Amino acid sequence: MKNSCLAEWFCSVSWHRYRSDFSSLLKFVNLRTNLKMFQHLPFQLSQNDHLKEEQQAHIRRILRKIEEKEKEQDEKEVVTRDDVEESLQATWQYAKDKEQLLKDLRSQMEEIDQQLAAKQSEREYWLEYKNVGSKTHANKIKNLEKDIKEVKDDLHRATEYYRKALKAVKEENDRLVELYMKKSKEQAPESAVRYLDKSSIREIEENEWLKEEVKVYQKKVRDLKASVQLLEEENINLVTKLIDGKLQNLRVPRHLCLTQAAGLQGEFSQDEIKGVEHREYSGNAHGSSL
Repeated sequence: MKNSCLAEWFCSVSWHRYRSDFSSLLKFVNLRTNLKMFQHLPFQLSQNDHLKEEQQAHIRRILRKIEEKEKEQDEKEVVTRDDVEESLQATWQYAKDKEQLLKDLRSQMEEIDQQLAAKQSEREYWLEYKNVGSKTHANKIKNLEKDIKEVKDDLHRATEYYRKALKAVKEENDRLVELYMKKSKEQAPESAVRYLDKSSIREIEENEWLKEEVKVYQKKVRDLKASVQLLEEENINLVTKLIDGKLQNLRVPRHLCLTQAAGLQGEFSQDEIKGVEHREYSGNAHGSSL
């Protein structure tokens, strides 16, 4: 295995040397050709002899440099066994790295292919969704919006119904509470009486009886006041009629009659007397108009 590697290496070195020699030979042939072309120029270019000499000197310098480079290359081509092994190791490492690189590239390509396939399937899915699924979802969204609107309307109606029901229940509760409080206030004395002694209970009963009696007497007083007022009005009417009859029969001035009736003045108030005078005046005016 090592001998075959060395043989391959010597073949490659020989080829590189031959290739470099062949390139140098081509350069030399080209230079000699150019030199011959300069030597066979017509005599009418004799005025350029100086230029020719400079060109020839330049060509000689180039040839000398080529020869020096070839010597240096020949000296450098002396290769040791360590150099060969190092070169083989570098070549083997390069091939190994290249193989690993190719392997990594293949794995990356496979991964990229998988990603591309996934993206392609996703693209196809979204295209299908755009053409078919989006319309279906649009219809579903429209139906859902309709359902939401119906639910909102039902919620509004239910809210209004329960609000009114709550208001009615609250009013009923307030009424019942007020009734209960009123009843409790009414029953409070009775409940308190249960915890009192007999004398206190008797006093409370007497007090209640007195309150009832007071109410009865107050009613009687109001009835009596009404009866008295009615009798006073009847008396006033009778006195008025009596005075009017006397005035009409006797033709006595009114102020004299009032003076004679001074004894009755204390019995009637000024407002009552003024009322009598007003009725008298109205009666006289009515009689004169007739």
